Amino acid sequence: EAWAHKVEPVVDSALWWRANKVLEANRGESRANKGGRPVASPANWISGILDCPACAGKLYLNAGMTPARHSRTGKPRVPKPRTPKLRCGGHAKRRLSCGEFTGIDAQPVIDVVAGMFANDTTEILAFQRVAGNAHELDELHAGLRKIQARLSATEDDDELDTLVAERKTVKARIEGFAIVADRFDYAPTGQTVAQMWNTGDDTLKRGMVRAVKASWGMALAEHDRQWGIAIGTTGQDAPERAMGIVDLGNGLCFRR
Repeated sequence: EAWAHKVEPVVDSALWWRANKVLEANRGESRANKGGRPVASPANWISGILDCPACAGKLYLNAGMTPARHSRTGKPRVPKPRTPKLRCGGHAKRRLSCGEFTGIDAQPVIDVVAGMFANDTTEILAFQRVAGNAHELDELHAGLRKIQARLSATEDDDELDTLVAERKTVKARIEGFAIVADRFDYAPTGQTVAQMWNTGDDTLKRGMVRAVKASWGMALAEHDRQWGIAIGTTGQDAPERAMGIVDLGNGLCFRR
């Protein structure tokens, strides 16, 4: 191949040798990954969303791989995925577990919350103009200014006649224009909650769950020794809030 020629080093041989020795040492067993979630790996959207039922701290997702240790026979054990757990991570100022909530399997909780959003056919609404025509009058004035600019720049008689006729038409429309006051409200975007959820990344999903929690209330709750999700936990006005708007930000929302 044309590119397979010998490449001369751009550093002296002694430095090259030392650098490769460092890389070789870093690949040794003492530097091997001992398990756990890599620092650069993003957490699942559920992590840090729900409150600890014991201390109201945040529940974080603990997952990763088992340690890569040797067995009693001397053979290396292949790291295996840990069962994801939701565990108390304490409060923002003191990130320590309360010790009262021992943690639960995360996957059933993730499946319940994800199912709520992934199957919700409620329409996503956007705050926008639903009535009014003031913007049309602005467009007519802008069009008139463009005609005036073209009139002052052209010397073609036929084009002048056309522009004069256009100017007369636009002026007549402006003079007879009846303004209807603008009215803004939430209107359908053509997208549902399920569609937004299923096409979104973890950041979007986290935002949607947080929005529901802030608007209606969402809590981890135990019933008959089974953990589940309770909606409508915002206090005495929870029933009223449960029929209200969930603000998703950026002018988007959905309502029940």
